[in-house]
Amino acid sequence: MLAGKPVYRWSLDTFLSDSRVDRIGLVLPSDHIETIAASAPEDDRLMLVEGGSDRTASVRNAVEALGPAADDIILVHDAARPGLQTQTITALLDGMKAYDAAAPALPVIDALKRRADETLQTVDRSDLYRVQTPQAFKAGILASALADKSGSFVDDLEAVEALGARAALV
Repeated sequence: MLAGKPVYRWSLDTFLSDSRVDRIGLVLPSDHIETIAASAPEDDRLMLVEGGSDRTASVRNAVEALGPAADDIILVHDAARPGLQTQTITALLDGMKAYDAAAPALPVIDALKRRADETLQTVDRSDLYRVQTPQAFKAGILASALADKSGSFVDDLEAVEALGARAALV
């Protein structure tokens, strides 16, 4: 719970309030689907999807359940990040006008060190970013990136980058 609401509802409510969002796949562990179904808002756009064994499998399940057209845009978001704002969705959609994928990113401002044996080296952070979610993708590219069921990625952006997709940081 966060400020009287389940954490996932903050993000879900943001997506539900955006008229540009046609469908929402809320990915859940199988043992939570019944509980969430009982308390989820009634909206024809919302579909509860059983998660997979890891993040990549869970996103794959959602893409398959939603059945998007290849040129549809899919936003993949972690419900554990409840601060989603409509402005972020707008920035992502704007980024998708010229790219295959887009992700919100913040420049790294912390000092970074690399330890090599007992020696510390300062890492140049001038071109480093902290990538966040939601991440936006052309559905066909994301589906292709996730088709290899043996692959597991840090995030979905890594999966589409492995195919050579161009991504915008917004």
